[in-house]
Amino acid sequence: MTLRLYFDEDTMDADLVHALRIRGIEVTTALEQKMIRHDDTEHLELATSQGRALYSFDERSNCVLKRVVNKPSVTVHLPPPGNG
Repeated sequence: MTLRLYFDEDTMDADLVHALRIRGIEVTTALEQKMIRHDDTEHLELATSQGRALYSFDERSNCVLKRVVNKPSVTVHLPPPGNG
């Protein structure tokens, strides 16, 4: 099974997307899907409809996941770049 990701507009780092793609991970972005400035629920619906995991740094997306899925979502907090 191939890992399939959907990067919302908060996570569309071109270098990361490229690095994942050359390693065989299927990645699509909000920009490629014409989903810029769409509601977080719409991002989740699109990712789900395509069989993808939603990848986001947006704290609001975490709240949407908890409300829609009715289960706690996994949250990983990363330090900002340059702060080790």
